Amino acid sequence: MKKIILFGRGKLLFKLVKLIIEKNEIIIAGVVPLFSKNNKYYYLEHTISLLKKFNIKIYRQENINDIFFINRLRKLKIDLLCNLGHNKKFGESLIRSSFLGCLNYHPGLIPYGRGSGAIQGEIINKANFIGHTAHLMDNKYDAGTIIAQKKIKISGYEYFNQIGDKLEKTSVFFFYKAILVCLKKNKLNVKKNNSFGRYFPKLARNDLVIDWNLSSDEIVRKIRSRSPENSSITYLVNEKKFIYIREVNFSHIKNYKFVNGQVIDRDIKKGILVKTQDNAIWIPKISFDKKKFITPDFKIGTFFFTITPGLLLEVYANLKKNIKNKYIEGF
Repeated sequence: MKKIILFGRGKLLFKLVKLIIEKNEIIIAGVVPLFSKNNKYYYLEHTISLLKKFNIKIYRQENINDIFFINRLRKLKIDLLCNLGHNKKFGESLIRSSFLGCLNYHPGLIPYGRGSGAIQGEIINKANFIGHTAHLMDNKYDAGTIIAQKKIKISGYEYFNQIGDKLEKTSVFFFYKAILVCLKKNKLNVKKNNSFGRYFPKLARNDLVIDWNLSSDEIVRKIRSRSPENSSITYLVNEKKFIYIREVNFSHIKNYKFVNGQVIDRDIKKGILVKTQDNAIWIPKISFDKKKFITPDFKIGTFFFTITPGLLLEVYANLKKNIKNKYIEGF
């Protein structure tokens, strides 16, 4: 039987190991859980605790590109490395330490859903499908030879966790079948995809701020594509407080132009109705601390921070005034 080394983390890696052992078509020569100092080794220890029931070799390897670790793998004469959730960069020496290279699972449709922000990016770009991709790694993220893909139909307005749940249901079995397909190959083949496609990197922190000058469709897609993992942010100008938003719904009012970012209606069940670039959207729940979410009850006319020529002029005037006062006080 062919031999593989598995990289990854958490429940999905556990389920993959369990499936491979049950099928008894592949030998697992070792498992390399994600080793991360940033979260106090949570991924590493949590994954190891899940895998303890299996009699397999577990590598506590922080630097997966360490030459001594790579040489250990080479001595094992591995047919294929397989990655399901290990997010560290795989160097060329590591990839080539096995006969066929490294097969990576990606939750997105390559090449138009590349990067760790693929789910969010595809929702924002009005995708009709999300899906799984298994591809051989090369020196660029999510750009190697595609071994298998599976499309899943979506409306494009799901919340982030709803997309994640859809993918999780079939991801392990999909990747297992892709491993079998890859192991049938007789040589390493990492031809690059012809198209750059679309690359969605990690979310930028400031990108969580809501731009009320966008259309309702754009705002709804953006908020839902991040929620509930990340709350979107707006600023309540009157009270000088940040507001965190996870839920948002369309309204049925017709398009019209006015001042964006203002509360124009409120309802006990629906929350507050906020003006956007084209019409308005309902916000049923808000939070001041990202923990406790309540039904908002702001007065009509309350406004959230929105970039306008008038606001920029006000900021400029205040800045000019403060600079002048500091200059005078300095003497």
